[in-house]
Amino acid sequence: MYIVDLFERARLIDKVVDTPLETSVRYSLSDGVPLIGSTLYRTIVGSLVYLTLTCLNIAHIVHIVSQFVSTPTTVHWDVVLRILVYLRGTQF
Repeated sequence: MYIVDLFERARLIDKVVDTPLETSVRYSLSDGVPLIGSTLYRTIVGSLVYLTLTCLNIAHIVHIVSQFVSTPTTVHWDVVLRILVYLRGTQF
């Protein structure tokens, strides 16, 4: 299954959150420390963009993290992981 592959790539533990985005948080290019080797970030964000075709409730936050694919940071990576954890708790 497509989503299970994403969980394995991100090496997620069994954890669940109620929302894909923390409330009242704004993200910018200067948040956190730049990721070393951002290929996994780009791959997972690209997969999440594809997934928004069937899972519209993540479209907004996926749009946000997509803005940082050229220079992702640790903060942006944490947001991507939160989206995946959120998806784990939803019914597919």
